[in-house]
Amino acid sequence: MTQSSLSLHSMAIKTEKFLLNNPFWFLLFLVGLVAFLLLANIAIFPSLTLRGDIALDKIFIGTIAIVAVVERSVELFIAAWRNPQKEVLEQEISLLKNIAHRTEEQEAQLISKQKELLQYITLTKKYALLLSLVFGFMASFTGIRILEPLVNMTTTKPEQIATFYKLDLVLSALGIATGTKLFHGLPALVSDTVTATRGQVNK
Repeated sequence: MTQSSLSLHSMAIKTEKFLLNNPFWFLLFLVGLVAFLLLANIAIFPSLTLRGDIALDKIFIGTIAIVAVVERSVELFIAAWRNPQKEVLEQEISLLKNIAHRTEEQEAQLISKQKELLQYITLTKKYALLLSLVFGFMASFTGIRILEPLVNMTTTKPEQIATFYKLDLVLSALGIATGTKLFHGLPALVSDTVTATRGQVNK
């Protein structure tokens, strides 16, 4: 197996792990695509031009800071709301596990409590996702955007600007809702993609 093939294989594995660890990425893409088709009325616009004075490092750091604040706020809210009952279930499970010789009834109780805890954790994750979406859209509506700082809006048509703002609002909200894991994983993914592409070109 050549070096370029190894690079592509490594990139594929990391991409798969990245997507599996960030399932919301699929939702981000699908909702963004649907939002674009609906809000843009499938209009044909010329390409947007990028700004020449972009400070990518400042934009990236600023975005990460905003996402981290939203993520931490969700974590604190969820912890205050859901953790007490979770700790009760964990304590009950621990007590049942510490019984040396459990009866069939106690064994059934243990299994039941473990299933209840798993369902509770799953539901908590769903609540956290919904809350992240709410906070993400709130932040986006107040003017915190991801794409707008990168684009020169003075050279586009008025209707194109309106469509872009709608799309940016949706994508920014979803991007904020995904949390910092998505942004931390992107640089490595981009780096692997570039390395693999160069290997194929030089082959």
